[in-house]
Amino acid sequence: MQTIIDRVLSYRYGPSFDKAEDGFTYREILEVARRHDLPENIIGDIADNGNRNDKSLARTERIYLRAFAQSSPNHETLFEENVRKLQHNMDERRDFSGRLLYAADKVSAILTTLGYDSQNVQGSLPAMATTFEGASAKEIKAMALCEFRTKYVDETGEHEICRASEMWTIDYFKFRKLYQYDDTGIITAILIMESLIVNGKWYSWREKDYATA
Repeated sequence: MQTIIDRVLSYRYGPSFDKAEDGFTYREILEVARRHDLPENIIGDIADNGNRNDKSLARTERIYLRAFAQSSPNHETLFEENVRKLQHNMDERRDFSGRLLYAADKVSAILTTLGYDSQNVQGSLPAMATTFEGASAKEIKAMALCEFRTKYVDETGEHEICRASEMWTIDYFKFRKLYQYDDTGIITAILIMESLIVNGKWYSWREKDYATA
């Protein structure tokens, strides 16, 4: 996630800058990125599969992050206040730095799974079987579009496996259209580049979107 943020900020402001256009410093932006997943140490990584209670999750995360911030020394009061504001902006997809953090977080997860795909280690790839009974409605819809599939046979019969990287990319481009929060286009470009490197081609379901746009 930090690498993505660094690339966007370098493109936007040059190799060094004081503050982003919405007033947040590099340190504040990176601190929000660093803290973002810390609540998962307590609550776990709850899948964003369409069934998640995001309001309840957001409340729990705010309580954790507020308690975490109280550990800062007194001379960091202004810094902590800015971090809190930026955390809120990220949650609300608001202003440049908040939208940057939100988009970077979503794409960094896809890039991680693409990295696993590139290693092609059988049995350890982030994936889901089309026969998985616990799949949400959104996951079932995404798997119906997936074109990178792996078949395997066990005692229950033949199954098809869809990559998490493609399912989340479908969510990014088609379901929630998360690219709208990438104000510079760089984050989306990184996702496309990495997908082409790993897969060797672009997704045909996305190419169909271009034809109907």
